[in-house]
Amino acid sequence: MSQIDTAAIRAEAADHRWFHRIRIFDDFETPGIDKTPEKLAHLDALGLPRDMTGKRVLDIGAWDGFFSFECERRGATVMALDHVDASATGFHIAARALDSKVEWRVQNLYHMTPDEIGTFDIVLCLGVIYHLRHVLLGLDRVRGVMKEGAELFVETAALDNHAQLDDGTFGSFVEACPGANRTPLLQFYPGSELNRDATNFFSPNHAGLLALLKAAEFEVIADESGSKHLPTRSIARARAVTRPDIAFYRDRDEAVLCRRTAYKG
Repeated sequence: MSQIDTAAIRAEAADHRWFHRIRIFDDFETPGIDKTPEKLAHLDALGLPRDMTGKRVLDIGAWDGFFSFECERRGATVMALDHVDASATGFHIAARALDSKVEWRVQNLYHMTPDEIGTFDIVLCLGVIYHLRHVLLGLDRVRGVMKEGAELFVETAALDNHAQLDDGTFGSFVEACPGANRTPLLQFYPGSELNRDATNFFSPNHAGLLALLKAAEFEVIADESGSKHLPTRSIARARAVTRPDIAFYRDRDEAVLCRRTAYKG
């Protein structure tokens, strides 16, 4: 890359409001507000492959693209998916700096189909599901573009350590509801109660996240919640499996029961 190109990219990057922290040059990391490196460390601890050679990866809610570029660096062929054009994010800047071949796709998660985008070996769904009005439908769509045995890495706001209490403040759910921390629950935010962001609709407790994954035909392999660096988040690694009992009800929601024989278990 020429010095002129490098200077132009640096100038463009300096003007952009970043979410992810991405090292686009040896001496330049984008000043994102997200705890990106910490999230990556937790994903690695849960088993995100260090070598993704030959793998096809889907990064849902990719935004500036940190995790897309990281998976590409590890050898994967990557599709980055978000609901806006790449020019609305820092992705187009970082991609030029990194000479990336990651494919950007403008797509609504609910409309993903294997016919349109194919199927994937690894899916990242980080910081997404609490923005969904229809959480389980969203996870069903994710499962629908995954190969049997493919792995999903999901990270979300969680209410275990950050539940909205009766007075409107946020605190420990376990302290507010002793004995209920193992009950699968979701808290609904009809306005902008969570982080003053009207796009935050639901957050599960950790038990709720695991139950949602099971209900979408996933088997949880590893999980963690409320870590030191991410105290208000839950993370899980799950494998796409086939469960006829669950698949029947997923199909019923989509009015495509003709795909399967009625479950009689």
